[in-house]
Amino acid sequence: MYKSRYQTYFINCNDLIMQLKKVKHENTLARRLKHFISYSILIIDEVGFLLICAEKS
Repeated sequence: MYKSRYQTYFINCNDLIMQLKKVKHENTLARRLKHFISYSILIIDEVGFLLICAEKS
C-alpha cells in the first residue's frame, strides 16, 4: 500500500511574525512567502496566545 507523505513546516506564531517583519524590511518577503507555500502543511503554533497589533497582523 502506498502512503502519501506531506512536507510539513512547523513554526511558532511569534517567530513567524518576526521572520516576516525581517524579510519585509530586507525586501525579500516574496521569496520567504514562496518558501512557506512550498510546503503541503504549515503548522503555526501558539496562535491566539499573543496580542498582535495591527502592524504585525
